[in-house]
Amino acid sequence: MRAAAAVDPRNDLYLIRLAQKLEEEGRPSLEIWRQAIAANPRRDLSLTQAAIAAELNGGTDDAEKLLLQAEQYNHLWLPRWSLANFYARHDRAGETFRWARAAMLRSYGDPGALFLLCRNSGASDTELLKSVIPATPQALAAFVYFLIRRNEPDSLELAASAYLKSAQDSGTRQVGKVETVSAAITALIAADRVEPAWRLWTSLASLHLLPYSAEPLVNPGLKLPLSPPAFDWRIPAVPGVETLRGVPENGIKFTFSGTQPETAELLVQDMFLRGAGNWTLTFEYETRGFTQARSGVQWKLSGSDTVQDLALAEEWKTASITWAVPPGLHRLSLEIVRVNGQPRVEGELRLRGLRWTAGGAQ
Repeated sequence: MRAAAAVDPRNDLYLIRLAQKLEEEGRPSLEIWRQAIAANPRRDLSLTQAAIAAELNGGTDDAEKLLLQAEQYNHLWLPRWSLANFYARHDRAGETFRWARAAMLRSYGDPGALFLLCRNSGASDTELLKSVIPATPQALAAFVYFLIRRNEPDSLELAASAYLKSAQDSGTRQVGKVETVSAAITALIAADRVEPAWRLWTSLASLHLLPYSAEPLVNPGLKLPLSPPAFDWRIPAVPGVETLRGVPENGIKFTFSGTQPETAELLVQDMFLRGAGNWTLTFEYETRGFTQARSGVQWKLSGSDTVQDLALAEEWKTASITWAVPPGLHRLSLEIVRVNGQPRVEGELRLRGLRWTAGGAQ
């Protein structure tokens, strides 16, 4: 490699490979990096690697100059990321945050390491959102998903709200806005942070980003649920059960093959009920082809033991069920269970006309 570099001294790539080989063997490389810089003073790789070698040799000032030179020639990710790391190692928080912000403007991947670097340098999540993370939908969405992946709900509402404002201002596509904020809401629900989750949900509704209002019962017309679901329906995939939305109109159809599990959830929704008292679910349904004496289909609401099996109905029938539950987060589910003494259900269940009201006799 030394011979190759001597034959073509203007080609810095030979010198770069030589310096890398020396480092792999634990041998001094700074002089070769300097030769590579002399051959091509604008290559950011040579400048940043030479800075590392200089810093390891105690040349802190020299390392800083090399990194600043690299950023002068190349305004992309690597020099800025290297500068942020350099200043973090030397406890210069202000410069760390400055270059971290600049690096995020050129980020082409996951900036999670930058968020951690700033945190380790003393920045709170509030300071990150206020002064470090650029107010762009891309950067703020990355921070939202960073918090979700790390299961850190404390700053999630603040981050998602900042993202939503930036996305609204910049004209981000509606599906992207709903998807990111819904992911934050779903994570907050999982962490039992219901109030901030509901505030984000109502923000989506107030901006007309949802096809329905922010009511306790979300999406009563059973349209395509959000993904992630947030407060919307979840329609689990159940072996032996075929699900078809829109049949009937504003409803859903379940076809049971008789091979489904003994107990299975067909529809699930997290509901935030504000205020104690009775709550009534009214709905229309019909069953087709059932040969069993009982349907085994029932609505359940967490916090209450009240369960009511749907009677067989060859024609459309209106039914209701009332629960008395305290305020808070509750899980509403439509389930099918095998009734003792009879085989698993075969046939169709059609459902429509869901309505949720306060009051009613239990």
